[in-house]
Amino acid sequence: MHQTALVGREAPLVMLHVSWPNVRPMRFVFRQPRFPVIAVVGDRVFQVPSADKLRRLFDRELGSTGGTARLLDSTWECFELHAEIGAIAPSFVDRHPPTKQALIELVNGRSNRAGDAPLYEKRALSARTRDAIFAELLTLLPHR
Repeated sequence: MHQTALVGREAPLVMLHVSWPNVRPMRFVFRQPRFPVIAVVGDRVFQVPSADKLRRLFDRELGSTGGTARLLDSTWECFELHAEIGAIAPSFVDRHPPTKQALIELVNGRSNRAGDAPLYEKRALSARTRDAIFAELLTLLPHR
């Protein structure tokens, strides 16, 4: 991984390039998400534990069709993966992280949930930390 600084008029822009053999590099604009992340592609939700797996998700799910995927990292920051430019950037649309309940509803209502997969229970959410809920939701999601 190497780092390139692009200096703009107001503030420097830092892009991190992560390269894999025989594929174009994936760029992280401003900063890289903290892994693991929860990735939302259309109405499907996946657990992505590393940058390498994120690259595979990008190639498999968005590489040929284009489009975007939303990401929520382990610090509850929102990111967007843009297929047309092959870059991941902090989300300018989702400036605030989702609520605990909204994230649980997203995971429970995903289209790639197996019929016998358990649902996450929405009880005592105020007593649970965001980190605990994030970790528990990761156990319910398929790996990519």
